[in-house]
Amino acid sequence: MRTHKLSFLIMILNILLILIIIAGCQSTQSSSTFTASPSSEQDIKEQQSKMTATDIPVEAYRSFLPSGENGNIDRMALITDTGATLYYELTYWSDGLRVTGLIGFPKGEGLFPAIIINRGGNQDYGVLCGWELIPFVESGYVAVGSQYRGNAGGEGQEEFGGADVNDVLNLIPLLKSLPFTDPDRIGMAGLSRGGMQTAIALKQDMVDGRQDIQAAAIVSGVADLFMWAEERPDLLADVLIPLIGASPEEQPELYEARSATYWSDQINAPLLIQHGENDERVSVEQAKKLAQALEDAGKTVALIIYPGEDHALSQHNKGFPEMLAWFQKYFELPGEDLSLASHAEAIQEVSAWFRENHPPP
Repeated sequence: MRTHKLSFLIMILNILLILIIIAGCQSTQSSSTFTASPSSEQDIKEQQSKMTATDIPVEAYRSFLPSGENGNIDRMALITDTGATLYYELTYWSDGLRVTGLIGFPKGEGLFPAIIINRGGNQDYGVLCGWELIPFVESGYVAVGSQYRGNAGGEGQEEFGGADVNDVLNLIPLLKSLPFTDPDRIGMAGLSRGGMQTAIALKQDMVDGRQDIQAAAIVSGVADLFMWAEERPDLLADVLIPLIGASPEEQPELYEARSATYWSDQINAPLLIQHGENDERVSVEQAKKLAQALEDAGKTVALIIYPGEDHALSQHNKGFPEMLAWFQKYFELPGEDLSLASHAEAIQEVSAWFRENHPPP
């Protein structure tokens, strides 16, 4: 009888030992697939800093956030591997919709600062092509941009500064989920209509109490839709009324909600504003009005007006030199080099490849 009891106890102990070994293996396996739970924020940063983009299979990006959650990556298709950087076409989740965009990042060890790039235009006019990301990616940033819902194969309907601003904000959790992105160094840049998206996103980031966006830049941006409707009456029937849903006279609150000049006190991030003096698409007066309103509200703002320049800042490299210097000021850490000058050759080479192999759609 005692022998049977002893045998039974030994069997129980063996089972427990096996369970312990299995649990240990599972724990080790979890760590190798980036699902471990470090005990502190510092542990998380140390773990992330050892990850590189080349360590991660494309399929893994889909698992960094729960499926369907805002910012969760649904699809990534490689555009090019330059040897030092990677560029992908992107599909991600935003408010239950699959939205498309582009993303690029360096291959080296993180943590890298990140920039969200807000495109100009509307619908399929002005879609992101890749050149918008290149100066940032080749200079050491993770760069991502949205085509906005309903555009370039994405689901939903664009609202020109309405719910589609969430497609911009939902890139923040996407960036934070990447193991090589520094969550404390996220910036935002907006081009033309993207300037409006940027300003609204900055306001929402403040109102929600997150303050995730640490610095921002706007180039040739729309800052006052009432002014724009007067400057460009041709846009009312073709763009503003179809996408917003009403004219300024019918529903002025919709236009005010999209005009940063009316709520500049709700923008906290340091903001660089660049505009061409001879811009015929968006008046330079909008930039002046926004900069003055921000200054009056005690905000950190820098305004650069380029004499004789057009909407695209064609004679000043689309404003990238000043933009990169602005973000370098706020994001560069000791030992890093985020300067344009140091990466100009790589930027030119990758830009040439995109012009030849990935032209605008």
